[in-house]
Amino acid sequence: CTHGKHNQERQQGAGGDGAQAPEEGAVVAASHSGLCLEATCQPAHGRSGQLHQLQITAEPADAVHHPIHLAAEYRKAQSLLCLLEHGADPEVRDTRGLTTLHLMLLHWPITSTTWTKPGNRIQRILTGIQHNTVLCLRILCEHGAQVNARVDSNNGHSRLHLAITYGTYPVLSILAQNSAQVNAINESSMTPLHMAEDILNKEMVETLIAHRANVNCAVSSTGNTALKLVVCTASSTAGRLLAVGLSCIRLLLVHGAQVNTQDHEGQAAIHEACFGGREAIISCSNLKPTLTY
Repeated sequence: CTHGKHNQERQQGAGGDGAQAPEEGAVVAASHSGLCLEATCQPAHGRSGQLHQLQITAEPADAVHHPIHLAAEYRKAQSLLCLLEHGADPEVRDTRGLTTLHLMLLHWPITSTTWTKPGNRIQRILTGIQHNTVLCLRILCEHGAQVNARVDSNNGHSRLHLAITYGTYPVLSILAQNSAQVNAINESSMTPLHMAEDILNKEMVETLIAHRANVNCAVSSTGNTALKLVVCTASSTAGRLLAVGLSCIRLLLVHGAQVNTQDHEGQAAIHEACFGGREAIISCSNLKPTLTY
């Protein structure tokens, strides 16, 4: 591995301040408080011909951007793997308290879920970016990234909570397969399933339920269950979103959601449906019997 001269065009790191993505094969070249950070990863000749060597110059404790963070943010799977294999810590945090995995989820690329096959050049590029990001996530999980660590902030989000907010449903499956706690609660006492139902994301709901999310867990501050949350959200929608909401409701009912559970104000899901005035929700299977006073 050779440690080249500092590239002036990349001194500003990974922020949105004119920085450019590192070229393939180089992880970072950044400047912070007068110190240069640069790491390159290149194949070297060895017995297998595949040996990778690595050299990292400086990594001050107060640096904003660590090499492993930039490798993940720029979705450089080979560089990320090389760093991890040579002792880089996936749990090192930036000045905001974010680890490598946190940063990946915060910068997760969003692509259309309706593409059956990428048709044009832009779609192919975006699909490639998504593929590289998934690969980086798998590499992090395989090399000991803590999938249940919390963000150092006042919302107490787990990584599954972040995946709900910023990711797509494949993220949930990968994290759950690597022992992420599907029933973890944040500072608002909401589980990932509560959040997924609240935004009417059927794919996320299906994934969480498939990994044994508790469909009857209630938010401690309000007593709201996932069923009541999805009924509330769906009642204010129409058309396609209403259809998605109905699908989410049926998913919960099929998997044992208790329709008679009341919140702290004594209201059940059917009451919320009546308040919303959506006949399709009111007549939804298994909700009607709860309408008793």
